[in-house]
Amino acid sequence: MQAHRLTKEHDQRHPRWRGVSSEHTSCRRAFVDALHIALAAVHAVEYLLTWNCSYIANAELLPRITAIIETAGFSMPFVCTPEELLGETHDQ
Repeated sequence: MQAHRLTKEHDQRHPRWRGVSSEHTSCRRAFVDALHIALAAVHAVEYLLTWNCSYIANAELLPRITAIIETAGFSMPFVCTPEELLGETHDQ
């Protein structure tokens, strides 16, 4: 499994990231999404652009995710959808 290889490699290079990816998971899909966020944070990605509003660009979950990321010593990337990044609204 590709995610397993990524976690093993990052465990060795960035030991703090493990808690970031595991604290946000309740199902397999959530683990993959948490891994996506954790990798972005570990690599100091400034923007995380996504259409995934279930787990990643979710206004209810983002404060909790941000707290986990920052507690682990990383900066949370700015998470948004392409529409939000471009400043588009639904009435245009």
